[in-house]
Amino acid sequence: MRNGEEIFVENGSNDFGAEITVMDDELGKMKFKWSRVETVEFMNTPKSLNSKLGDVIYGTVEYYGGELTGVIQWDHDERLSTDVLDGETRDSDMSIEFGKLKSIERDRGGSQVVTQSGRELYLRGTNDVNSSNKGIIVTTEFGRVDIPWREFKKVTFSEAPSFIKTYSDYSGLKKLSGTVVTTDGETLTGEIIYDLDEEYTFEMLQGKDDDVEYIIPFSSIKKIVPRNYDNSNITLKNGTEVMLSETRDVSEDNDGVLVFTNGKGDPTYIAWEDVKEITFN
Repeated sequence: MRNGEEIFVENGSNDFGAEITVMDDELGKMKFKWSRVETVEFMNTPKSLNSKLGDVIYGTVEYYGGELTGVIQWDHDERLSTDVLDGETRDSDMSIEFGKLKSIERDRGGSQVVTQSGRELYLRGTNDVNSSNKGIIVTTEFGRVDIPWREFKKVTFSEAPSFIKTYSDYSGLKKLSGTVVTTDGETLTGEIIYDLDEEYTFEMLQGKDDDVEYIIPFSSIKKIVPRNYDNSNITLKNGTEVMLSETRDVSEDNDGVLVFTNGKGDPTYIAWEDVKEITFN
């Protein structure tokens, strides 16, 4: 990690064992098998790149719960302007780069697609444009929201603003800290380990609002208030409130919290059922 901590990981993801793609200035796109990779070291992106894989897909997604604006990952897969949207018309098959699209709107068994030039197409027949779509992920200012196809209405694409977070914005890896109030009225303040495993601000809290899944870094969370066995109310630092359920992070399956009240020594353990509220610094 950027703070020097080392973590050994295995299984559970195709992030390990996948090909590594590099855009070399002179040689162009190069792909390396995982077995040929010794080390990948990340660094800040230069202000200008001569060669790149593409720009992020950005826009506003309308769904039955409201609308969200941010970086878009379409069908859990396409995320760059050079990636293509596949579909079929009555006359032919289509593969259109996302950078050339203005909007996509769910319509019957397919989608109405409008290009940047204003051409309108009705596409169907692939998981990019019908109910086989895995969902649309929107990375917002506070975290990631995964919207299933059945909740999706329309996306309108736009140019990404310059203030989107870059690699350099994630340099401050801090431990969780704050105040826990118990149902007995006791107040404990200090470093916190949440659910007995999350201890850094970059780690994620997951939960669902109906069928929409939220994946929120703890750095964006101001307060967590358990409401019942299945739900917790989450207040974000931007003022947004959302009631989340169905995951161990926000339900009775949570293993509880540890609070290091003196900054060192043995922590105090609080079972989830005894937590009234947690406020993070």
